Amino acid sequence: ICELVLDYARQHLSAVPGSKDLARQITAYRGGLSATDRRRIERQLYDGTLRGVTATSTLELGVDIANLDAIVIVGFPGSVSSLWQRAGRCGREARSDAVCVLVAYPSPIDQWVMRNPRRVLSLPPEACVVDVDNPSILDHHLLCAAAEEPISAAAGDAALFGHTRYAAAVARLVSRDCLVPVDGQGENSVWRPHPVASVMQPRVNIRTIDDDTVRVVYRHRRRRDQLTLDQLLGGAG
Repeated sequence: ICELVLDYARQHLSAVPGSKDLARQITAYRGGLSATDRRRIERQLYDGTLRGVTATSTLELGVDIANLDAIVIVGFPGSVSSLWQRAGRCGREARSDAVCVLVAYPSPIDQWVMRNPRRVLSLPPEACVVDVDNPSILDHHLLCAAAEEPISAAAGDAALFGHTRYAAAVARLVSRDCLVPVDGQGENSVWRPHPVASVMQPRVNIRTIDDDTVRVVYRHRRRRDQLTLDQLLGGAG
């Protein structure tokens, strides 16, 4: 649907007098694109080369484009938190105005949302359920916390994460050269990210908790052209 909306938008802009150039200044942004293409589109949005994108939920997290003026959400995203997350993509510049428009589908849920806008906008975001015993999740959160400010059990970080979990996570991160001590000893040790791991993006991926990635490659070998019945009969004659 991302490419379909892009096609509709380009057709509409091309039909408006004086807007043909705008049709060439919008593109699609989706998860199927390579990381290189997504970064290129983000840069073009930053510098104004692109005036807009039709995007999937790929643009919902991890991308901060301060000068977006408007968002059009096609269909209720299914949760209040996603609704606010997508609406929050625009108006991030402190002095800018912004507008968000929700275009509903004819589904019962979308129609209920349109009939009860005040109730929907007054609902709190849904509770986020996280398995805090999952070491992959815990280690990434602890590493990000240390990047914000050095962590230590004495400062209360062990109580926040759980004393047993905190100690185990610190030990794992130290063994992988992700954390180094900067002060204290034992339980009073203060930890910060290793200088090599100071850039968090390569170490922590917001879209996956697994360090290993798999690329699926589909190779298709074309079948030999089959002779038609006329060719077969002609050859036999």
